[in-house]
Amino acid sequence: MILFRYVLREYLKYVTGTVLLCLFLFILFDFIHKTTNYFARYEPSVDLILRYYVYQIPFQLVQIFPIASLLSSVVVMVLLNRSHEIAAMRAAGMTPLRMAAPLCAGGCLLMLCSFLLGELVVPLTSLKMRFVTEVLIEGGEVFATDKGAHWVRDGDKIFHFQEYDHSLMALSGIRLLSIREPFLPGQSLHAKSARWLGEQKLWRMEGARRLWFDAEGQLIRTDPIGSLEMELPVAPEKLNADRRLPDEMSLAELGERIRHGASLGADVLDLRIAWHVKLAYPLASLLISLIGLSFGYRSERKTEAVRSILLAFAMGISYWFVLSAARALAGAGDLPPFLAGWLANIMIAIVVGLQLWHVHRIRA
Repeated sequence: MILFRYVLREYLKYVTGTVLLCLFLFILFDFIHKTTNYFARYEPSVDLILRYYVYQIPFQLVQIFPIASLLSSVVVMVLLNRSHEIAAMRAAGMTPLRMAAPLCAGGCLLMLCSFLLGELVVPLTSLKMRFVTEVLIEGGEVFATDKGAHWVRDGDKIFHFQEYDHSLMALSGIRLLSIREPFLPGQSLHAKSARWLGEQKLWRMEGARRLWFDAEGQLIRTDPIGSLEMELPVAPEKLNADRRLPDEMSLAELGERIRHGASLGADVLDLRIAWHVKLAYPLASLLISLIGLSFGYRSERKTEAVRSILLAFAMGISYWFVLSAARALAGAGDLPPFLAGWLANIMIAIVVGLQLWHVHRIRA
């Protein structure tokens, strides 16, 4: 247990250092890049710039955890090997699996942190970050309507509106069409405008009229109604545009968008890909942390240490290359969305399995 805590403490120490270094480099390079163009164009205040970077930290942490896990596990095992502590552990009868336990525990901790940040924190901070950039810095509208929100299908009804005024909570140019087989209109409700009645959860429509159609879909009469109150398949909170990218949403939000988009016949392939990637990505911190075990059994020479760290970098680059390539192929329809998220993890799992088998052979 003492050795377990010792190795885990060293692992977490290097994880912390790697995370802080990566965050610093990201902020530095991004600030330099935006200073020459983005910040120079909009001239935001220091407060807005600080808020912009603070709100990005949770998302960047999720992206950094796998590389921090990889480097920390490799560095810890290389240093333990150079100080002959690995040899002492092996002489004491510790198996490779027992020596991997601290790395596995550290990887599980990073995996849990990555999942909780991605589900509970990133969706909220990303909303604030997008608001800061698109509204406070770029001067965009406080409210906007989601693309595709002007058309909604609800069972055998199709709802459409032309404009939505967020300040008044009012719709204009309303059409509510009831359809029947084979996709012919049965009746249609038209209205010039509709105002949201918050307490009743209803819309009050003005200038309404009802249109009737025969069995062949031909208009047969129009009945003026004037005003009426009724439910519509939209609510003000559903009309506000979500400026976030799919990777910045939670799994529950992505799942709801996938179900809603599929019910409307929309293309939800990108959302399905993002759902699998978001589910699989936290597991990478655990799998990658086990890569460092084999480096503890290599030569302790300095050249071997440098080579080990470079090899770890190559493995990390390979992971992100496979992940990016799989997402691109899935987006083009050449891979199923499942493989877009899990192919890189499968590759790392195979590498870890081969390394553990190799370590076991060395010990034997």
